[in-house]
Amino acid sequence: MRRGLTLIELIAVLSIMAVLLAISVPKLAPIFIWRVKASSAAREIASKLLYVRSEAISASTRCSIKFLPSAGPFKRYVIRKRIGRGWETIEEGRLPADVRVEGDPEFIFEPLGNSSSGSQLRVSGGDQLYLISVDPVTGNVEVRKG
Repeated sequence: MRRGLTLIELIAVLSIMAVLLAISVPKLAPIFIWRVKASSAAREIASKLLYVRSEAISASTRCSIKFLPSAGPFKRYVIRKRIGRGWETIEEGRLPADVRVEGDPEFIFEPLGNSSSGSQLRVSGGDQLYLISVDPVTGNVEVRKG
């Protein structure tokens, strides 16, 4: 009675596994890329919201981030600071083109860090959905998988 595998049998099995892996990886790669892009975009947007909140606290004035166009999906954002009766633009930028961002078009943070408008954004890419929530009382920003 023979126990174990011969070297030729082992090489044949490994060759078959390598061919199957080579065929399946390119088909699975886009799924992983979409997941990474959606996750990265959600974290980037959350970090912008936290930046606006910290700017409102440090400048002791209202600051906002507005997503455009207001009838989503959003393509870009504008960060503004309240100066007297008007608003001064601090930063403008584009959102990642490969993901879909929808929800409240504007988030305004007060000098104490609380949010007076805006509560949630949805970031989706492929089969991934992330929800970004802003607590109106504390201004805390949370990202969670949806």
